Amino acid sequence: MTQNIDYDAVRRDVEVLVKRRKTTSRWIFLGVSCLLFVIFSSIAWSVFADNPPANDDVTAAVIMMSVGWIVALIFQFISALFDTRAVEESLRQQVAAQVIGKHLLDLGTDATELDEKRKRIYSLSDDGELEVVPDALPIEDTQDVTKDLRDLQRDRKRQS
Repeated sequence: MTQNIDYDAVRRDVEVLVKRRKTTSRWIFLGVSCLLFVIFSSIAWSVFADNPPANDDVTAAVIMMSVGWIVALIFQFISALFDTRAVEESLRQQVAAQVIGKHLLDLGTDATELDEKRKRIYSLSDDGELEVVPDALPIEDTQDVTKDLRDLQRDRKRQS
C-alpha cells in the first residue's frame, strides 16, 4: 500500500500555521511594548513629580519620551491590524479591483486596434433593412456623411 502525501494540503497548512504564529507574535509584541511603556512612563513621571526639574529641558525630554513611545505603539497596533482577516480581505478586494480595472483599460486602448478600426456607415435598403455601405466611399472625419448617403441612395434609385 503506497501512501502519497498531498503536498498542496501540506503547503496550505504550513501557510496557515505560519500566519497564525506571526499574528500571535505581533499581538504579544504589542502587549509587551504597552506594558514596558506603562512601566517606564510611570517611573519617569514619578521621578519627575518627586524632583521638580531645574530647567525645562528635563520636562521636554520626559514629554518627548512619552510621545515617541505612544507613536511607536500606534504603529505596532496598525501593523498588527494588517494581519487580521477583515483588513486582509479588504486589501485583497482593493488590489483585485485595481488590477482588473488596469487590465480593462489596457484592453480597450490597444493602439493598433484603434488605428485599424474603420467607421461603418449604414443605410436603408429598398426593402427597409439596414445594410452596411461598402468601403468604396472614402470617408474622412470632417466630411459630411449625410451627403454621401443621399448620393448613394440616388444611385440606387437610378439603378432600379
